[in-house]
Amino acid sequence: MSTDLTAHEKRTLADVSVAITKGNLAAAERKLILLMASSPSRNDHPDVLRMLAAIQLRRGDQRSAIDYLQLALSARPDDLAMLGELATLLHTIGRFDEVLVLQQHVCELDPTNSRAWFNLGKALRPLKRFNESREAFEKALTLEAKFAPIHIALGNTLKSLGDIAGAVRCFRRAIEIDPRSGLAWINLSNTKTSNLNDADVIRLRQTLSDKQLNADTRIRLGFSLAKALGDVGEHTQAFATMVEANLLKRSRLKWNAGHSTRAMDALRGAFSRVDPGSSEGDLGREAIFVASLPRSGSTLIEQILAAHPLVTGADELDDLPAVIEAESKLRGKSVLSWAPEATPADWHRLGQDYLHRTERWREKTAYFTDKGMGNWPLIGAIRVMLPGARIVICRRDPLETCFSCFSTLFQEGHAFTYDLADCAAYWHDFDRMCRFWKAQFGAQVYEQTYEALQNDQEGETRRLLNYCGLPFDAACLRFYETERAVSTISAAQVREPMRRDTAKADRYGALLDPLRTALATKSNNT
Repeated sequence: MSTDLTAHEKRTLADVSVAITKGNLAAAERKLILLMASSPSRNDHPDVLRMLAAIQLRRGDQRSAIDYLQLALSARPDDLAMLGELATLLHTIGRFDEVLVLQQHVCELDPTNSRAWFNLGKALRPLKRFNESREAFEKALTLEAKFAPIHIALGNTLKSLGDIAGAVRCFRRAIEIDPRSGLAWINLSNTKTSNLNDADVIRLRQTLSDKQLNADTRIRLGFSLAKALGDVGEHTQAFATMVEANLLKRSRLKWNAGHSTRAMDALRGAFSRVDPGSSEGDLGREAIFVASLPRSGSTLIEQILAAHPLVTGADELDDLPAVIEAESKLRGKSVLSWAPEATPADWHRLGQDYLHRTERWREKTAYFTDKGMGNWPLIGAIRVMLPGARIVICRRDPLETCFSCFSTLFQEGHAFTYDLADCAAYWHDFDRMCRFWKAQFGAQVYEQTYEALQNDQEGETRRLLNYCGLPFDAACLRFYETERAVSTISAAQVREPMRRDTAKADRYGALLDPLRTALATKSNNT
């Protein structure tokens, strides 16, 4: 059978593509069905399968779309367009190893294509292969030096690797190429140790005056201008700009503080009924969980621990919530329902699942850290799944925590941070939950205060290591010298020695009084 399509078949598939683009999926499907019925030999043709994939993707069925694309590629394995489409889909569902294989194949097929190397660099980052990612981005730049997104991506990789000066140069180079690049500006401003200047304020104000900017760019530039104004001492203007940028960001998010509070209360109630006998034994003794809100010093705590020769810092992992979610799907009910019913054997099985998922972090050291942002609501699950694990709750002054969150544009998640009232409500959810865990588990859970660490670095470090069952090692006091990749917003800060001048809320004086009131009032009611 010829694999070439007839002129009529090509026109039909073109019509199908147009219908998909317009969102008329029923019409697209009808045309495909007629084509497949009239020419059954075309049912497994790559172009037909690709259209079927496009329809399923538009309907939200990513897995079916992936299946169709994989079938199409089995017949046409070197199709660059389909390889790219499949890589994008696999990335959205976290199948990063497969994405990497595809992007490596694309580079082999088209080695002079800068975008192929750019995509390879991006594929390596979720796997934390940052040195290889840097090499891929540098290769892309040799082929296309004036494409700002490559400079931004390289800058983020250099920041993760600890080359903060190199990262700043990349972000500023991207701004030279494209002064309107909100992504370049926000990455520069999120390099917390690098101050912006008066010239940056002028340029950002000029760019923001353009009425044609889209919302995403306006948000990024707004947060960057707020940072720049704060850096040059114009705190009143900085706060006004910060509020405006947060309002725009908040308007694009679905977040309800009341719903969050009720969800946390329900989770706390569910785990109050979990069999405490499940939390006996030493399964998980290799794991050190760091639990905190954003901007509370968790990256610093992990960096200190990762400086120890027996510990690997694994950064923000999503394996714990993935284990809980998988069990919920298996049982057909939420964790609120099944947690009180689970037996010690169930929790042991889930703990083993977690350890299997994270075994790569124990290839070189006996211990590893997990500082996933979803850890603190699940401390009850950690205790019964992995009774031997250490759990470190990081706390920072609530005003500083909330203000730091409010002044930061996060890459994703953390929807509560774009309104000061939401920040206060979420902090109280965190506080209530952590006090509950502490009452429930006592000395099995350790609380580390950021300010205490600032005031007595060695004493607090010794106590932290002792809790984790680790002998003292002076390298932990020189955490900033540790050679490891860090991918959080605090990546630049943990490359510096301990500082005592990180508090910023007082610079904004009475402007933060509503936040102070919200934090104090709710505290008295809990």
